[in-house]
Amino acid sequence: IKPMTLSAMSQVAARAAIRGRNAASLGQKVTIARYAGFEMCPLAFTGAPRRVLSSDRSFLPSPVAHYHQEQHNAALSSRAFFSTQPKPSEEDPTAEVFEAGETLSETTGGSGTKKAPSILLSLDENYTTGAALNALRHNSAGGKFIRLTDFRDLALSARRGYKRDASSILTALKDFRRNNAFIINVPGATVAMEGMLRACTAVEDKKYGAPTALNRVEASLYVMDAFLDETTGLYYASTTELVETNMKLLLEAARDADLCLPAGYGEDTKDDGGEENDEGGGANEGDGDEDDESSTDTAALAKHVLDVTRDTMAALIKRGRDPTKHMRKRAARKYRKHLRAEEGPSPSTAHVGVEIFLALGASSKVTKDMVLSPYQSFPKYENWFPPAEDATVELVSKKEKDEQDAIRAAEEQAKAEAEAAEAEAEAEAAAEAAAEAAAAAAAAAAQEAEEEAGGEDEAGDSEPSENAGEDAGEDAGEDASDQK
Repeated sequence: IKPMTLSAMSQVAARAAIRGRNAASLGQKVTIARYAGFEMCPLAFTGAPRRVLSSDRSFLPSPVAHYHQEQHNAALSSRAFFSTQPKPSEEDPTAEVFEAGETLSETTGGSGTKKAPSILLSLDENYTTGAALNALRHNSAGGKFIRLTDFRDLALSARRGYKRDASSILTALKDFRRNNAFIINVPGATVAMEGMLRACTAVEDKKYGAPTALNRVEASLYVMDAFLDETTGLYYASTTELVETNMKLLLEAARDADLCLPAGYGEDTKDDGGEENDEGGGANEGDGDEDDESSTDTAALAKHVLDVTRDTMAALIKRGRDPTKHMRKRAARKYRKHLRAEEGPSPSTAHVGVEIFLALGASSKVTKDMVLSPYQSFPKYENWFPPAEDATVELVSKKEKDEQDAIRAAEEQAKAEAEAAEAEAEAEAAAEAAAEAAAAAAAAAAQEAEEEAGGEDEAGDSEPSENAGEDAGEDAGEDASDQK
């Protein structure tokens, strides 16, 4: 019933029909004299509509009236609409019709403004997130709408340390948006992200102590991944302040975990760490493998942190610059239908993103290309953002200066090492030349000694040969004389 479009008689007829329909289940009767100008029986709103021909109230005995009034109040004690007291809205027919519409919706399932009780009230007092999800799925089957209050209660039921509760919240966001045309608002997105962060964070107890830094990093990454997934709807409803808060938690946890990037992140360089891992061995070879695996996992987690930070900044920049300008009409209408938070990144958000990159050891060039330059760019026909803070620019400039100093120091050290190596090589060459000269001199002296020794031996051998010739001549002369 639309209050402002009904005539006076139509309003009277509507009120009478609603009163009669509501009282039909009790088998009682009611008159419309109150609305038609006639006197009414004491049992107001407790029977079927009819006109009273007489204004006399004595046609019902008072005990019977009292009995019926008690039965009526006992059956409908929770509905102020069925009270026999004069209604404050009696002078305002529009308000009366509005209340009639509420009663019609409540009793007959019509399209009034009063809502039925939540299905979550049928669960136990300390129901779990999974039980709430199952109940809402069953109650909203067939594409029925999901109340924002029901989803809020579902997210608030997430327990700390139970990651399956975070999975239930994420599943509810995706399923309700896909199957029930659920559009989350800003308070709902806040409660959802807080619930997922609480469920992914380990419980602090006496046995295990406080949650580890790696656990807090993974919890923050889980929430940020859910924000980046547009099928959850958090992208459209999460404020910049909420996203920045999660980024700060991620920065604090990453610093506590001492995450460090592998060399060459964001650059076209190859990782040669595998050759180093092949070296070594011995008795503790298994321990070395475990250390390598842990370092690899830490490097992968650090890379994931920077990837999420880069994508988060890109998503906020995209949202703040109104991407519907580059969409077709139908896609733009769908985008605006779900959009609840339109602001882009603030200067403090860019500062936190730069801090995350620099804390994990990224270079100044990578930090500029992935965080600062997209924020400071001025595209044509798109929204611009406030300039970055001076502290942010100083951080990047200081990092760049430190890198240049490190490069210069490395070059000087390499030059000094090269000079030292060259001097060492020259000394070695001089030593080798001296050694060769000494060896050559020794060889020459030895050869001279050998030659001298050979000359003495030849002189000793020549004297016996001359005596032998003389003896041979004497023997030959004796033989000749004998022959004569």
